[in-house]
Amino acid sequence: MKRYVISLLVFLAGFCLATIVSGGDLMNFVDIPTFFLVGLLPFLLVSVLFGFREMKAAYTTALQKEPDVDRISKAQVFFNAFGTAIWIMGMIGVLNVFVIILANLGDESKIGPNIALALLSIHHSCTLYLITVLPFTLLLKKKQKAQSAEEDRRIA
Repeated sequence: MKRYVISLLVFLAGFCLATIVSGGDLMNFVDIPTFFLVGLLPFLLVSVLFGFREMKAAYTTALQKEPDVDRISKAQVFFNAFGTAIWIMGMIGVLNVFVIILANLGDESKIGPNIALALLSIHHSCTLYLITVLPFTLLLKKKQKAQSAEEDRRIA
């Protein structure tokens, strides 16, 4: 867990530093409707599908030393669904913005900011996936392979 938190802090610090050094403003990455669509809706969707207990169990399973095979399998199903929901909501965000762009083609001043929102939807999807799904999915795969190797040693 400590390793994950340190990695997360390094990732966030690197992102902030890269943004500032390149002359950007961190506030350009803050958009409440995009956060709602890409961040909150996938979370709510999986909480309805799996429930909060199973969500917590998936994260704790990934962080346990030696979880059982059934728990690993259930956690993998959860993270697969959560990751898929994140990407789908990101793409829905992009499609929504392009509909808005096409509806307002006569007003050229709205095209640039709306394209930025489309890219922000993709950016938030990538970031959320990297923070909340990918590390835990990889931990579960490592645990599953270790258990398979252990089982192969027992059989041999």
